[in-house]
Amino acid sequence: MNLISYAPTAFSSARLPGLAAASSGSKPLKRGGWRMPWGNTRQVVPDFLMSPSPTELRREVLEEHDRMINPGEGVLKVQAEFHNHLTHEYLRFAPYALSSRLLRSIKLWSKLAFWFLAVMGLWVTITGTWNAEEERLRTFLAFFLFTVVLTFPSLIGWGVSAFLLSRFFACLIRPTRGPAWELSRRTGMVTLFKYRGKQVLTHSAPFHEFDAYIRTRRGNHEFWLEHRYSNAAISFLPICGPRPCFVSLWALWDFLQNYMDTSQPLPDVPGLERYRGNDPTTVKHDGETGRDPRCWVDMDDESFWQARVSMEESVEALDTDSRPDLMARYVKFT
Repeated sequence: MNLISYAPTAFSSARLPGLAAASSGSKPLKRGGWRMPWGNTRQVVPDFLMSPSPTELRREVLEEHDRMINPGEGVLKVQAEFHNHLTHEYLRFAPYALSSRLLRSIKLWSKLAFWFLAVMGLWVTITGTWNAEEERLRTFLAFFLFTVVLTFPSLIGWGVSAFLLSRFFACLIRPTRGPAWELSRRTGMVTLFKYRGKQVLTHSAPFHEFDAYIRTRRGNHEFWLEHRYSNAAISFLPICGPRPCFVSLWALWDFLQNYMDTSQPLPDVPGLERYRGNDPTTVKHDGETGRDPRCWVDMDDESFWQARVSMEESVEALDTDSRPDLMARYVKFT
């Protein structure tokens, strides 16, 4: 067991300093959207963070064991290079490199284009043949060949990109130079990274100076963390994407507050189980409650499915829109 020490700046809901009023002229507040209230969180987890499954956890344990026996080998080495981590110390995100994002986009859009053109082409072929008064066979062949020619480029793009990604994933999918942003439980700081040539620029501010916003575009909802006193902002679209309903984003806001709050144990999710023994508050909580340290990794598939269903029910019951905003005690929002 290797316990970490929280920095003096670590976030705790039990103690918050006096804070200045939010600036009405700051860029984040001009973006619009609904600012979610602070506090009164529930122990909920959005669906996209209820992973990996127990089967995948056990596979990771075996891969880590193999990597220790054979250094330099194993999947974990490849994953670590991407700077994406959720640990007892920080939540860190980094996008794929531009070339990698381009290849994945080619696969996605080629697939969509193929099915759209194929369905539309076949529909036109059938209706055109049916309406032809004579020479239906020639009409059918003409439309069919036209459909094949039309869909062939998208099929090639889909097939080639899918083959490359499946066979040469480790070579073609590359990370950026470093993380895009980081939420540190140990220090209580939120850090944004920018890369200009060989220079790395960082912007850090305490977590309690960030507010969570939901912005709606084309009927879907996006989650943003926006700094109250500057133009710094983090979009969570690469992690959770646009959502058709609010509740999963409400759950994400509760999860982030609970994760950063050192007066509470780490959220009880599969991906954090291996780190619970390194966090002081979590160790004390698990010792008092008698939590099984292998609760998730030893869970069978049926129990895991039931746990996911139970969590989804808890998420659906959230009342975030009617909660009082505890941050209003400390901050005068204009």
